[in-house]
Amino acid sequence: MIPDRAKPPTGLVAHYGAPLASGGFQVVDVWESEDAFRRFEAEVIAPAAQDLGLPPFDTTVVEIHNSLVV
Repeated sequence: MIPDRAKPPTGLVAHYGAPLASGGFQVVDVWESEDAFRRFEAEVIAPAAQDLGLPPFDTTVVEIHNSLVV
């Protein structure tokens, strides 16, 4: 739901997505802050999901304590 990959949303650090064996989809994002994510969720994700007729989905926010990108 990132409209233009060349212009990522303000506050987005990293975005990963993969299909699940169950048929769903898993998305993991890293944001500069929860506020930045919640703004994107309210302004972009929720309206797009509603327009597409998608069912509600679960969002879990956790704090990252360690990361490694090689």
